[in-house]
Amino acid sequence: MAINIDFSADGKVLAVTLSIPSKFRIYSIAGELSVGKGIKVELLCSVVEQTSRNEQGICARLGFGEQQLWKENSLDCNNIVFLLFWLRLSNKTIGGDIEIKPKGTPMRESHFEDGKWWVSPYNFQPEVRQSLDLPQNVQIHDATLRDGEQTPGVVFSIDDKIRIASKLSEVGVERIEAGMPAVSPQDAEAIKEISKLGLKSKIFTFARAMKQDIDMALECGAHGVIIEVPIGYPKLVTQFGWTWEDVFKKSRDVINYAREQGLYTVFFPYDTTRARPDDLTNLLTNIMRESPPDSVGIVDTMGCATPEAIKYMVRWVKGMTGLPIEIHTHNDFGMGVATELAAVTAGAEVVHSCANGLGERTGNAALEELMLGLHLLYGYDTGYHLDKLPELGNLLSELSNIPIARNKPVLGHGNFIRESGIGIQYVMNDPLVMFGTHPALTGRAGEVVLGKKSGKASIQYKLEELSLGDVSDAEGAEILAKVKQKGIEKRDILSDAEFAAVVEAVRKAG
Repeated sequence: MAINIDFSADGKVLAVTLSIPSKFRIYSIAGELSVGKGIKVELLCSVVEQTSRNEQGICARLGFGEQQLWKENSLDCNNIVFLLFWLRLSNKTIGGDIEIKPKGTPMRESHFEDGKWWVSPYNFQPEVRQSLDLPQNVQIHDATLRDGEQTPGVVFSIDDKIRIASKLSEVGVERIEAGMPAVSPQDAEAIKEISKLGLKSKIFTFARAMKQDIDMALECGAHGVIIEVPIGYPKLVTQFGWTWEDVFKKSRDVINYAREQGLYTVFFPYDTTRARPDDLTNLLTNIMRESPPDSVGIVDTMGCATPEAIKYMVRWVKGMTGLPIEIHTHNDFGMGVATELAAVTAGAEVVHSCANGLGERTGNAALEELMLGLHLLYGYDTGYHLDKLPELGNLLSELSNIPIARNKPVLGHGNFIRESGIGIQYVMNDPLVMFGTHPALTGRAGEVVLGKKSGKASIQYKLEELSLGDVSDAEGAEILAKVKQKGIEKRDILSDAEFAAVVEAVRKAG
C-alpha cells in the first residue's frame, strides 16, 4: 500500500491519496493523521471522494472540505508524517501504521542548468505558472509499434519491434503500446515476445470494443489495453451509421470485462475533437455510471484542434469523469506536440507519442519533442535518458526507411550546425550562448561548417580543426572568398575535402 499527502504551497494538507491492491474495492476509511510534534487529528472522512485504478492498484483521493487537519497555521513539510488507517476493503478490514515523508512537487522552477540548457525564464514566471493546472506526474504512452507502423509503407518485423521496445524502455518511456494483436498472428507474437522481456515499461495493446480483443491482450501478457470506439460526428454519421447509444452499448461490457481481468483500461473515443458536445457528454456520463474505465483518452485524430480547445476539453472531460486524462494527437496543422503539452497544462496525466513523429499522414506527436518539452520547458524531473534519443531516432529511421529531416527538432543532424561566422567561437566553447540546449544533453556535438554565410572566424576555426596550418591574412581573405563562391555555386555547404582543396589551391597560387 502506498500513501501520498498533497500539500499547498504554504504547507497545508490538501488531500491524502492511498493506493491499494486492485483486487480490493474501498468502501470507507477512518483513522487519524499525525502531523509533526505529536499533533494528531482524527480522520472524519468516511466517504471516498473519488477512486481510480492504475498499474499499482486502486487510488483513493480523500477530500476533507473545510475540515481543519492540524492545530497550527502552517506545516513544515520536512516533518515525518504518520497515517494510522483502517480501510474497509470489500468484506475485509485492514489497518496499519505507515511512516512517510510528504512527497514534494516534481517541478523545477529554474530555466537554466549549467552545461545542459538555457530556456526562457518567462516559462517559470509566477504569473505564468499560476495559470497552469499541471499534474504532479506525467507519463508517456508511446504508440510507435502500432500507430507509428501505420505510416504508409512502414512494416516492422517481430525482431524490429523487440529492438524498438527495448530501446524505448531504455530511454525511459513509461508505457509502450506494443501493437494490436487482432491485426495479424505476427503482431500478436511480437507483443508476447515484448511482454516476456521484463522491461521497466508497462506493455499495452490496442483493442476494438470486442471481448475477443481483450482476451488476446491477456494472452499476450499485457498490463493494459486501449479500447477504441468512434465518437467524432463525421465518423458516426458517414463511416459507421451509429449513434452515441450504439457506441455506449458496444463499450460498456467490454470495459467492465477488461477491468475484471485486471487490465488497466483506457477508454479511447477517437476523433473526440470532432464529436458533438451532446454525444460526448451522453457517452461519458453513461460510461461512468455503468462501466467506468481507469482513464479516458481525448483523441485529436485529425490534428485539427487548437491548444486552447484541447485545454478546454481536458478540463471538461476531467470534470465529467473525475478520471485521469490521456491525450493523443496528430500533427496535421503542425501542432501535435503543442496541443499535447497544452493538455498537460490543463491537467492531463498521460501524453501519447510516436518516436520520430511517425504516424499516418503528417504523423503523431513526436516522443523526443515531448520529452524535452516536459523536462526543460515545464520543469518536470522526468528521469528520461535524453542522451539516448539519437540512438532511438537512428534505429527508427533505419527500420522505417524514413530519413530524419536535417532540421527535425531534437534529432535533426543540422540542429547544432553553424555556418554563419557570427558567434562561431561559442558553438564549441559555450554552446548555450547559441542554442537553448547543450548538444551533449541529447548525445550530440556542435559543428562548424563552411559556405556562403561563413566569415573569417569560420575559416580560422576550420583550419585549426583540420590541422591545415596557418595562413596569412591575405591568404585567409582569398580562402574566404573562394569558400563563399563555392557555396553559392554548390548551393550547399562545403565538405572538409572541398575546403582542404581550396586551401591548397590558394597556397599554390601564392
